Amino acid sequence: IAREIETVIDALTSHSFSRDDFLESLDRFYVAIERAASMMKDYAQKQSFLNTVYQQFFQGFSVKVADTHGIVYTPQPIVDFMVKSVEQILQTEFGRSLSDPNVHIADPFVGTGNFIVRIIQEIDKTKLAHKYAHELHCNEIMLLPYYIASMNIEHAFFEAMGEYEPFNGICLANSFELAEDRQFLLFTLENTERVKRQKETDMFVIIGNPPYNAKQANENDNNKNQKYETLDQRVKDTYTTDSKAQNTNALSDPYVKAIRLAADRIGDEGVVAFVTNNSLLDGIAFDGMRKHLADDFDAIYILDLGGNVRKNPKLSGTTHNVFGIQVGVSINFCIKRHDKKISQAEIFYARVDEFWRKEEKYRYLNSKEHYGNIEWERITPDKRYTWFTEGLQPEFETFTPIGTREARDAKGEVQGVIFKAYSLGVGTNRDAWVYNFNRNALAENMSGMIDTYNEQVFKWERRANSDANVDDFVIYDDKKISWSSSLKQKLKSGQTAEFSEAKIRQSLYRPFTKSNLYFGEIMNHRVGVFPLAFPTPETEQENQVICVSGYGLKEFAVLMSKFIPDLNFYATPQRSFPFYTYDEDGTNRRENITDWALTQFRGHYRDHTITKRDIFHYIYALLHHPDYRERYQANLKRDLPRLPYTPDFWAFAKAGQRLAKIHTNYEEAEEYPLRFIETPDTQLNWRVEKMKLSK
Repeated sequence: IAREIETVIDALTSHSFSRDDFLESLDRFYVAIERAASMMKDYAQKQSFLNTVYQQFFQGFSVKVADTHGIVYTPQPIVDFMVKSVEQILQTEFGRSLSDPNVHIADPFVGTGNFIVRIIQEIDKTKLAHKYAHELHCNEIMLLPYYIASMNIEHAFFEAMGEYEPFNGICLANSFELAEDRQFLLFTLENTERVKRQKETDMFVIIGNPPYNAKQANENDNNKNQKYETLDQRVKDTYTTDSKAQNTNALSDPYVKAIRLAADRIGDEGVVAFVTNNSLLDGIAFDGMRKHLADDFDAIYILDLGGNVRKNPKLSGTTHNVFGIQVGVSINFCIKRHDKKISQAEIFYARVDEFWRKEEKYRYLNSKEHYGNIEWERITPDKRYTWFTEGLQPEFETFTPIGTREARDAKGEVQGVIFKAYSLGVGTNRDAWVYNFNRNALAENMSGMIDTYNEQVFKWERRANSDANVDDFVIYDDKKISWSSSLKQKLKSGQTAEFSEAKIRQSLYRPFTKSNLYFGEIMNHRVGVFPLAFPTPETEQENQVICVSGYGLKEFAVLMSKFIPDLNFYATPQRSFPFYTYDEDGTNRRENITDWALTQFRGHYRDHTITKRDIFHYIYALLHHPDYRERYQANLKRDLPRLPYTPDFWAFAKAGQRLAKIHTNYEEAEEYPLRFIETPDTQLNWRVEKMKLSK
């Protein structure tokens, strides 16, 4: 590849007076970089400089590559801490060292080589030549960092030994693809031999910084994470299968694949040391992953570096996060012993102060040096593999669930739950197109987008190449269409759309914020239960849904709606529980609260006058009750509500009925009395430029 690139450069410069003359416009950039580089004397400074230049190059030159490959390189204090910790773990747990023979070490995502370079510095010089030639391994899929890492590692060896040796342990390869069953012929025979040799080697230490990026934010970017058939199936068979979460999309993150890969790769004993997104600690979708981590390893140490800007808006990613990113970060050491004595891993946890700036976190890591100097807290997971159980009330599990996935998917009558049917709110994946306060503007937007979509269906069905990839085939124009994965699937199956005024429905887009929604199976990404809950405008006159906030919100939220509610009603996905369901033509109305629930309530309160509508209102009042919400706030962050029996059923039922009336008919509420204040000597102007709530 390098030789071919050189040929291209020769062709480009052939018409210039000289190569230097051709590249003269870039000189000021190179001179600035060279001048800065010449000032670097300290190893840590050199690595930080090299990574910063490289990281900023990619984020400026190729935003898509930077996004999918997670190009954010590891600060030196993190690298130092992790390498020293692995050395300490090897000595403490196995009586071995990074320098010992047959301790094979791999960095599957080597980047510019920081971890391998730092390991070279840690290895005894008397053992380094053998280690360098036979027992250090790493992979990099992108060409530029592959070059940088090779030179970086070779230079580190030269500085230690005083002689140059090429580094044969690096492969130009994608570590995830190496887990596939098929054999790849990667570029050159030499590289293929290196890959083959690495795949046949038993790894004892796997260390590094895997990429993290669960999914693309916008389908129109056409920048999906790559699929890996074998590895994706392995994640599905373990982490996903054993998750109780409704939504497991977060498990498609590359760092999850990396942990699965490493856990399988080290065999009977060894150490996995990764710095990753810290969502595995308490994420709802990661319960199955936590289960398997406890099964696969004997000891797990998690140092939580915090920095999740999305959970704590008081933080700034650029100042409080060690990588300058939005998601939290943790350093994870997973230890597997050959003589496994316990069935479940011992789990140890520590965290730095949430409000420390990243420089303080670096100083902390430098001062502690390795994991042995950290004060760890022993974690005892509950039966659902929750690691942080503080605040969880055990009796919550004994209450009746408002709904379950098993009951929802079951055929016929069900028991043990309040509601049979429920779903997420309507997820459009194109809000700017299918929502509008102005009905005419919405009709115009959707009519145009449907025309574009049908045109693409027509072209797809008549494509010349039957093997064409739909992602590369369709038009990407934000002014004409907004794609989603489901819309592309409908295109592939030949489904066409037809604009209809009747599909323009009223929706509660946000709490107390009504809008017009173009509601249809094709143009909405996920419609959930709503073709059965609000199949016609007439059903809005009698049906209602209780909208319960999704997991993880700072405060539990609930609101009733008599219109179709949006998925992100509370800025995170919410679940909707309708009172009625219908056939899709609006006929065959039936109550959605189970007969089992009615029997239970009547039996408990010994009152056969209780109706399902009374239970609906009882639930609504209970979910608003301050004592319930405060006591079970930790449970409600992890679960759909579960309902106890209160001492006075009718007090709650009547309160819920009144709340429902106030909330669903909010537009008819009596105006709150406002005091108008006029500014003297100012012309009347009703335009509002800025609003804020008074204290």
